[in-house]
Amino acid sequence: MKLLDKLHLGIKKVTVIFQCIRIEVNDELKLLQLFLQNFTKYISLKGRCAIISYHSIEDRIVKLAFKELESSGKWKTLTKHVIKPTYLEVQKNRAARSAKLRIIENL
Repeated sequence: MKLLDKLHLGIKKVTVIFQCIRIEVNDELKLLQLFLQNFTKYISLKGRCAIISYHSIEDRIVKLAFKELESSGKWKTLTKHVIKPTYLEVQKNRAARSAKLRIIENL
């Protein structure tokens, strides 16, 4: 009998558990926040920053950071709503199904 069957864990639950472990071990959320605090120093006038997130926690961090930058009046969010892959894109690339794109521009 397989270990997953013994633990009564399906592949979706295992995937979520692995994702949580990976995010924590790699310190991904902290690194994302660090990037968002510093990328503005490297974007020239009319330059843009596009970020693709694959998890709702990451997307929320990006959304709030872009909102804060926009409130300064020096940046403009070009994506009023998050851009998600189309049905056809997901059919071609299943990994794209959870992707969310946000873009901001330096005014």
